Amino acid sequence: MTSGVPARDGTPARSEIVTTRNLVCFLRLPTELRLNIYRYCSAFALLQLSHTSSVLYGEINACVELIRTSYGYLTERQPDNGGPIDCGSVNPYTGEPFMHSIRFVHFLRDESEVLLWNRLFFNGQRLWVTSEAVKSSPVSRHPCERCYCIFSMEDFHAIQPDEDWVKELPFEGCLWCMFT
Repeated sequence: MTSGVPARDGTPARSEIVTTRNLVCFLRLPTELRLNIYRYCSAFALLQLSHTSSVLYGEINACVELIRTSYGYLTERQPDNGGPIDCGSVNPYTGEPFMHSIRFVHFLRDESEVLLWNRLFFNGQRLWVTSEAVKSSPVSRHPCERCYCIFSMEDFHAIQPDEDWVKELPFEGCLWCMFT
């Protein structure tokens, strides 16, 4: 593994690993500066940051409006390609207290977030993912590798119903990408 380049086995590059020292340095920044940095983060990045320490978890989840206005948060906004959003059974959270979770991430910012999503949730080493019932479950969510929108597996099944859905997806795009 070389610095900055991920290894072939999917392990993060040395520059991608958050060390305790880096986290402590980040926490030494004034809160106002950290809050300003968060404004540049996507909903998925905020979720990842909030799970690195209890301090960041409390700080990020206390800024409900920051999360709700972040790129990729589940809203009525349309993706860049102009397609409609079908949220299915997932709706924006209206209860209190607010806690940011994976269910509110509807768009990923770029290919690096798609790779991270796949590494975290579709890693062959995770036993719950290798289960045929889970991997082919219509409630599983998968990112489109073209527009970075997250769809339920049910949406992918509707596109190519005759495919064996326990294997890798036979295409890289979603319904919007295939027909636009």
